[in-house]
Amino acid sequence: MPRLKFPLGTALLAVLMLAFHLHLSRGLLYASEAALLPFVLHYTSLPTSFFTYPFVHAGVLHLAGNLVPFLLFGALLESIAGTAVFLLVFAISALAAGAVFLLASPSVALAGASAGITGVIGAAIVSRPKLTFLLVLVSLVLAHFTILPLVDNAFNQQVDGFSEARDDLSNLAGVLAERNESEAAVAVAAQAAEAGGNVARLEAGRSLEASAPSDFLAHSVGALVGVAFILFFRKDLAAAGSREFWQAVSKVRGFRRSAFRLGR
Repeated sequence: MPRLKFPLGTALLAVLMLAFHLHLSRGLLYASEAALLPFVLHYTSLPTSFFTYPFVHAGVLHLAGNLVPFLLFGALLESIAGTAVFLLVFAISALAAGAVFLLASPSVALAGASAGITGVIGAAIVSRPKLTFLLVLVSLVLAHFTILPLVDNAFNQQVDGFSEARDDLSNLAGVLAERNESEAAVAVAAQAAEAGGNVARLEAGRSLEASAPSDFLAHSVGALVGVAFILFFRKDLAAAGSREFWQAVSKVRGFRRSAFRLGR
């Protein structure tokens, strides 16, 4: 069992992803498409987008769905291989996947940390297969029974809140206009329009997130890079992972033989 320590690199990158999203979305659950475009990877993008696209997410579900496995597998890899190896695996996997994606699908935009995350998972599988498999199960359970309900609830609450504010402010602007308080009415009407714009932005963001496909090629390249990194540069971890895997296989075979004898 690896000696656990605080995964500083994992924590810092997770905070950066969250801060990036909050900055682009201006505190809402979803950022506008116009706010995302300068930072996603696309053939028209600046070269800096190779470094920014892993931190840009189409919406809060995309972000949360990446943050949970990132924290789980990032903490595992960093605890057994060190912060430098973790950061290198994440960065090289994301860069390699981005380059292959750009060549294969130049007209499609790529965003999100998932290519770097699959690289981290690939490296973790080679290094600690049993614990990685367990964390895969944990992440799937968290995604379906925690993340999805929480995101749906947060979205509905934010939309309902802005919708109610829009309606209340619109009514107030009408009352002020009837009282000939035109300056106050204009100011309140502007606030109502802003609340209505937030509702429209949230709904558009949810629609954009739902229509964004998951790219199998980028994920596969990321995972292969993570596996290759450990096999070539951390052979000690690869050897330990191989022993762990074959010990598990041997135990399964022994259990099956015992079950077969009992069945007879």
